[in-house]
Amino acid sequence: MGAALSKDSVDDRVSMGWNYCSHMWQKWLHPTLHYGMVPLIFAVGLAANGELTANPLTLFQKLILN
Repeated sequence: MGAALSKDSVDDRVSMGWNYCSHMWQKWLHPTLHYGMVPLIFAVGLAANGELTANPLTLFQKLILN
């Protein structure tokens, strides 16, 4: 068999794929989900209750104080 079908080659490709996915998670996916989805969930919840506002002071009051 050729080198493309050897077990070492498959293991290397799996390792490279895992490293690539891990790198993409750290660099793009985790920050996008954390800094994008969390505020989106707050915004959807506030909009559903009719309390969505662009005023930062009122928004802080609704999220933290109430």
